[in-house]
Amino acid sequence: KIKTTLRELIVYLVFLVILCVVTFGMTSSTMYYYTKVMSELFLDSSFPETKNTFRGMTTMHDFWRFAKGPLCDGLYWETWYNDRNVSEDELGYIFYENKLLGVPRIRQLKVKNDSCTIHDDFKDQIKTCYDSYASAIEEQSPFGLMNGSAWTYQTEDELDGSGHWGQMTTYGGGGYVQDLALNKAESAAIIDTLMQNLWLDRGTRAVFVDFTVYNANINLFCVIKLLVEFPATGGAIPSWNFRTVKLIRYVNALDYFVMACECIF
Repeated sequence: KIKTTLRELIVYLVFLVILCVVTFGMTSSTMYYYTKVMSELFLDSSFPETKNTFRGMTTMHDFWRFAKGPLCDGLYWETWYNDRNVSEDELGYIFYENKLLGVPRIRQLKVKNDSCTIHDDFKDQIKTCYDSYASAIEEQSPFGLMNGSAWTYQTEDELDGSGHWGQMTTYGGGGYVQDLALNKAESAAIIDTLMQNLWLDRGTRAVFVDFTVYNANINLFCVIKLLVEFPATGGAIPSWNFRTVKLIRYVNALDYFVMACECIF
């Protein structure tokens, strides 16, 4: 009985060690600091005019201030601290260390006009009505300039997208999409074009900003989603999601040790 008990105790201790290695071996404090610096860059940088930040966003105009200010400044690091331009090979890096994968994407979801019922007492004064977001009343008709993906609706399947649970409700993966450019000047021009042509209007219910960066120094990806919801009450409600993940899992000796523990487990 003593031998059996000791054997079971040793096997159980080995099991606990392997479980801890598998559980904690793919995480590190570096993930926390990576998430911290990326979130502070985009959430806490102030707008030039109002000194507000993404966290304190309250109006549609605030979104455009953010897009032209902290968003562009955070995405495109094209000069060093002494105002010297970075080299061609150094372009496309946030904080000079984190490679921007592809280009950032801005996507919006709208609802149809007359999607809600106006009381008879107000029909003479109020001609338009935009309900809270629901997939059944989602606007899918071209609008504005009527050309390009920013003004033409694309489905979730066409965008290879997925739904997202925001603060107010769950949003579909389709919408009106605008990809930004690889440099700051072109992206600023794209944002100005959208702003001048009223890309966001009363029917807009949510705007997403999506991009992903990779840091080769620590072999971590940061998948970033910034969301601004425009509820039927008016105003703006910002939220965000920073997911730091190790997608390329097995690189060094410690990673292969973790893989061995996973196999044993």
